[in-house]
Amino acid sequence: MAWDVALALLAFVSQFATAYLGWRVTVDGVKQERKKLCEAIFALGGIVGAIAIGTVTYRSNGIATDLEGIKKQLSGATVALVRMQLVPSVQPLIPSREMQVEMMFGVDEGTAKGMQCWFDAFTLPGDASTEQNRQAISRFRQAIAKGDQPSGEDRITGSGCRKQLLVKLNESEIAQLVEKNGSVNRILYGMGRAQWKNDAGADFHTEVCKWMEPPKSFIVNSPGWHDCAN
Repeated sequence: MAWDVALALLAFVSQFATAYLGWRVTVDGVKQERKKLCEAIFALGGIVGAIAIGTVTYRSNGIATDLEGIKKQLSGATVALVRMQLVPSVQPLIPSREMQVEMMFGVDEGTAKGMQCWFDAFTLPGDASTEQNRQAISRFRQAIAKGDQPSGEDRITGSGCRKQLLVKLNESEIAQLVEKNGSVNRILYGMGRAQWKNDAGADFHTEVCKWMEPPKSFIVNSPGWHDCAN
């Protein structure tokens, strides 16, 4: 920035001096023996001014190009969780039947290059405390790190990736999951992560952790979902 200011100042001084000396020579306001010196300075000032102006213009174009590159790096697709629910919305809690949770990430805008998605649903004993939420997130991330990498696929606006998750509970876990007298002893978590690239190859990702509102009976009916941060 300081270099650009110096160049601009040099261009201004050179152009001013050139204009002034040109005026003096034109109106014959200097002595004859000094005209050649004025003409030489006039020519030199013009050259210096042209070089300074050209350099400033070149650097300005370079800065504009860099800003466009940065903008391109930051302009990724917009991806978000668009669905997280029980399917069907009403499910009985039966040891021999798995709970079914559907999750989906969708592209709201742009093209998500090589989009990859991970999903998981499981229960943890205890209430949805800050510490337990942290444990749920840690478990999910460890599973991602140890598991196979899903194949990436370009996703356009309106498309995405989804998965039907199955959660198997035994009789004891079902009893803990149901809220009794305001007490909760087990929480069902739904986890998801999507990552993708933009046209410039920059990496982007979004991660979701939610826990299900504990049912008050052995019939789960369209429960709400809460962010792990809340």
